[in-house]
Amino acid sequence: MKDEYHPKQANILSRSLVGQNSILVCGRGFGKSICGRGLVYLNAVNYQGVLPPQGKTKFYNVIAMPALPQAKKIHWEPLYYLFTETPLANLVRSINRSECIINLKGDRPGIILTGLNDDNGDKVRGLSIPKLVIDEFQDVKPGIWSSLKPAVDRCSGSALVCGTPKGKGTYFHKFCKEMIQLGWKYYNYGTADNPYLPNIEKILEEAQKGLTKREYNCEYLASWEDFPGQIYDCLEEDNIILEEDNIIDDSGVMTKELDSYVMGIDWGDINPAIAIVGLKDFPYKYYLVDFWEGNPDGSNNSIVFDELKRIASEYAEKYNIHSVYPDVFQPGNIDFISEFAMTPGLNNIVEPQSEDYQKMRSLQVMPSMAMLNRLFKQKRFFISSKIEHQFRAIVRKRDRWSGAYTDELDKSSRRHINDACRYAVANIENTLNLMYGYQ
Repeated sequence: MKDEYHPKQANILSRSLVGQNSILVCGRGFGKSICGRGLVYLNAVNYQGVLPPQGKTKFYNVIAMPALPQAKKIHWEPLYYLFTETPLANLVRSINRSECIINLKGDRPGIILTGLNDDNGDKVRGLSIPKLVIDEFQDVKPGIWSSLKPAVDRCSGSALVCGTPKGKGTYFHKFCKEMIQLGWKYYNYGTADNPYLPNIEKILEEAQKGLTKREYNCEYLASWEDFPGQIYDCLEEDNIILEEDNIIDDSGVMTKELDSYVMGIDWGDINPAIAIVGLKDFPYKYYLVDFWEGNPDGSNNSIVFDELKRIASEYAEKYNIHSVYPDVFQPGNIDFISEFAMTPGLNNIVEPQSEDYQKMRSLQVMPSMAMLNRLFKQKRFFISSKIEHQFRAIVRKRDRWSGAYTDELDKSSRRHINDACRYAVANIENTLNLMYGYQ
């Protein structure tokens, strides 16, 4: 059998196969997953390196990603095909599909897939690993590499770490700088460096339309970009709903027809918040048309839960709310959700046992804020001028030593209404992404 790699992939493979520790920082579509998978199976079937003491340690090449389901989706079927439907099947001793393990005959190392964030790397920590490939390293928890390094050193192995930049100052960025100083080979390629991609001009054009400039530079040019201080740096004047636009008047009458309304809720006994978002067209345009926040003046008066339910019920009736999206992370929220479901007008709220609830738990703060910022850029997200100040005041944290902005939220930013809005908009948009592939 013959594999075809484009020249830049082949160069990385040839160096990595002879033991060069390498970092591949590349754009989407460059082919880093194909390159990493090729390194692992070629090393497995042709292995001539150091053997660990028999019976002392398990001997496997490893393909690792942040989560095991992600690794299965990208890597398992191609590997399974290679070792069951090609001549490589003659080398197989056994295959464990549930654990994603391929055992080979003789002194050849097997192959294991793993999700590093699932168990902090515990599944592979005690192995001897001649070749370790970490795919999407930018999403791996900090510190896991140091616990895997002994497993690679145990048989004089080597690693290929692959990822797409998120920005300067991130763990991945710091890792690259440290490993380069230790002699690792560093490769940096954009999406356009893959000559096998068809219609590359169209791919890049569509990406530029859908992403912010900074996101595009990171994800398609593989550029290390500075983070801006303001999180919603794509919020412009034409994203603002002015009072004279009269989408909703004070009595709740629609003067501009929207298709439906949803509610987002941020719990809290001091600063609970409610956001009313109107939807129109498809893919949706989102309009933050109304909101409520407890103690907006900064006072510390406790807001009893029954009062929050009463206010939410009034908003639900006023706007004929279609669905309710609450914060699913705060302690006790399951009890809150159950009580809300029994309140008139609020019964269409996400259930803790539902698939939607689990999807909501997968949405993290910074990625979901980045999603809203992208919607501002696409002119698909509009907010009332009455809340513009809160969105503009949400900023990133500064690194205490360098002063550079990091991809972390400055906790002093007041954002309760933003959070309530984010629970609704980001979860709806995430569902669209999963179902239809929208950026």
